[in-house]
Amino acid sequence: FTYPYLMYLFLALSGVHLERQLQRSDRAYNTKAESYFKRALRGVAAQILRLNPANSEAIYIASVFICFYSLGRGPIPGEYLAFSTNRQLEWLMLLRGVQSIMAAMTKSFYTSVLAP
Repeated sequence: FTYPYLMYLFLALSGVHLERQLQRSDRAYNTKAESYFKRALRGVAAQILRLNPANSEAIYIASVFICFYSLGRGPIPGEYLAFSTNRQLEWLMLLRGVQSIMAAMTKSFYTSVLAP
């Protein structure tokens, strides 16, 4: 993998999916998924500081996976899909991050494999 954080995010999403499908009581898959997710975040955080056309596709895909992971891990107490009683919605803040990456790198996306 050129960008290991994409692999870690894929594994984190897989763990959340398996946990939900198998309905295990020990939450082993969620624990492992959270570990992969944290590793991925460290990698993305290091790369996003150097956002450029060469890594923009990977960072964009990572930001989408981070949103999916946030939704996939399940509800947070006091947070609902459309509103929150405690704070701003996590998934909405993450989606704004995806939009920021798209806005910053629009030109490079139109000349990459992500082109429409």
